[in-house]
Amino acid sequence: MPSIEPLNDRVYLIWGDHSSRNYQPNIGAITTEDQTILIDAGNSPRRARQVAVELAAAGLPPVRTLIYTHHHWDHIFGAQVYHAPSIIAHEDCYAQLYPLVGKPTHSADGLRLLHGESDVSAMQSAVGDWRDFQLCLPTLTFGKTLSLLLDGVRLELIHLGGSHASDSSLVRLPQHGIAFCGDYTLNADGSLDPQRVAALLDDSTQALVDGHSPRYRAEDWRAWLRLS
Repeated sequence: MPSIEPLNDRVYLIWGDHSSRNYQPNIGAITTEDQTILIDAGNSPRRARQVAVELAAAGLPPVRTLIYTHHHWDHIFGAQVYHAPSIIAHEDCYAQLYPLVGKPTHSADGLRLLHGESDVSAMQSAVGDWRDFQLCLPTLTFGKTLSLLLDGVRLELIHLGGSHASDSSLVRLPQHGIAFCGDYTLNADGSLDPQRVAALLDDSTQALVDGHSPRYRAEDWRAWLRLS
């Protein structure tokens, strides 16, 4: 089961699996009086159901908004479980996913269309049962930036791009000093890029959560940079 760690009284980190071959990314949760906003949806409906149970056990409100940091399967395949009326992502995320709607995603050919040959077995293992699987498209897209005020919580969405995914985007909570960057910190081969990490650590950043790292405190990232 996932483990929820509060970063403050409104923002939570739902830890992923950081084993050597990790396809279970970290997920962010931002709570308001009326809803939970999830940053990424998990790698499968099975994973999303686990997250939903733990959110409910923690007394958090229902998920009504999803934000995709990018289009890769391990960050979005859990979306259907939440029935969120609003899914927000960069416009290139929509462009990457739209051609796959209605395609046989559960088949080997469909999976290769989404993320290539190397991840087919990982997708099959994560999802397991494809009979009712649905790919959920963004309902709201943005270009360079998008500022949102959701139930009193201010969010800034910033398109970053990068070699790992062209649609990689940052989700920043400026009033809290917290940012979620998905896989922007990764190179195309999956290794961490120190320059990208350093670029996101300004003086106001207290926590930086990426998709696959076991650290989030700014001081821990800076310590890692000194050793890199």
